[in-house]
Parts: sequence; structure tokens; C-alpha cells
Amino acid sequence: MNIKTIEKRLSLNAEMNGQVLIARNIYLYDHWESDLLTVSYNDRTTEYEIKRSRADFFADFKKEEKHYKASNGWGANYFYFACPEGLIKADEVPEYAGLIYVNSRTSYIKKKAPQLHNDLMSFKQLKKVAERIYITKLR
Repeated sequence: MNIKTIEKRLSLNAEMNGQVLIARNIYLYDHWESDLLTVSYNDRTTEYEIKRSRADFFADFKKEEKHYKASNGWGANYFYFACPEGLIKADEVPEYAGLIYVNSRTSYIKKKAPQLHNDLMSFKQLKKVAERIYITKLR
């Protein structure tokens, strides 16, 4: 399963679940890229880190600053790893993250992510997401 297919399944599911903005490959939080970032109607954000292999999943933890900040309530309100069905086990996912499985038809939550904080997006951040969506649509 390729990245585009995973993005498409996640995006469709996010839209069906009330996410009003969906941006791919956006640098919103400090110096790390979010593979997919969604914003709900109440300005809550969810970051999705897409993984296609177990090696890619374990390599992600070399981004120590990102995971330290996420585990301490900085960044998106919710953080999920998303991967092909069965690739990563729920007990391998840190407690600050959730896990979404993607298959040929849909995506579904295998492990629910906890809410990391209650902060809402600033207007400046919201503009950045909107700009990214606009640029993506032009490509």
C-alpha cells in the first residue's frame, strides 16, 4: 500500500468524522513535518504520521525532540500513527499516540489517541493550514 492510498483513506475518514480542513505535508509545529494534519470545526488538530514499514516506524523515534514534545502536550491535540492493517501492534505505540489501521477499503482506529492538550489553533496557524491546502489543490 502506498502513501497516497493511505492519505486518501485517512482523509475520507477524517472528513466523514467532522474534520473541516485537511492538509498534507505541512510544517506547522516547529521544525517537523506532519504527513497529514486535520482541523475540526472546533479548531482541534490531529496529526497523522504515516508509516509503510516497521523499520520506518522505529526510525521515527530518532526524532527525539518531536516525540518528547508530543509526549508533553505540545503540537497537535491528538497524534496518530497510521499504517497498513497489522503492520504495527497497538502495544508498540507510545501512550501519547494512537494507531490507525488502513486497508483497501477504509481506515479505522485500532488504538484511540489521548487528547494531549486543550489549546486551540491560533489564527496564524489556521491561515498556514489554509495556505497549504490551497497550494496542494493547485498542484
